[in-house]
Formats: sequence, structure tokens, C-alpha cells
Amino acid sequence: AGQITGAEHVYLETTTDGAASMPTRTATLMFADHPNAQIGGTFKLTLINSGNNTLTLVAGDGVTITGTATVATLVTRTFVVTFTSATAMTFQGVSAGTIEAT
Repeated sequence: AGQITGAEHVYLETTTDGAASMPTRTATLMFADHPNAQIGGTFKLTLINSGNNTLTLVAGDGVTITGTATVATLVTRTFVVTFTSATAMTFQGVSAGTIEAT
């Protein structure tokens, strides 16, 4: 299973230094990863970037990303992910926040 599916709200933190890209799996694979996935179903994904980088979410086959696909250093970005079919899905950026440096 992939790292960004499998729950109603998935959190993924990256600590990578230097610019990084994170390709998604295909929509078909992520549909299969998600318990009780159904067409029209949704879940939330929050990406947390505590590294010294900019993280870019890159769409895999059958995946559409709308809104901002980058997560700057010390930023969180939340997406609502919708299964539009068993082979297609949309990531819609809905909010961003900041992380306090420690």
C-alpha cells in the first residue's frame, strides 16, 4: 500500500533537505489501497514539511491535482482527495498552515 492512502485523514511528514518531489501512485492503485473505497468517496491528506526544502506533489496516472501542489519549508498543506472513478481521482488543496520552528 502507498503512504498517502488508507485512512479517513492521512498525515505524511517529510524531513528531506533540498528540493524534493513526491509522485503519487496511480489512481487505480490508490483506489485499491483505500479501505471501502467507493466512487465519490473522499479522504483528507495533510502533508507536513519539516525539512529544509520545498516538497512538490506530482500527479501519477489518473490523478489530478488542483490548487497549489507545493509545500514550502515549515508548512503543512491539506488536500481533500476524491475518487471520481476506480481509475481517477482529484487532490484539491484546501488549506495551508505553518509549523513553529523548534
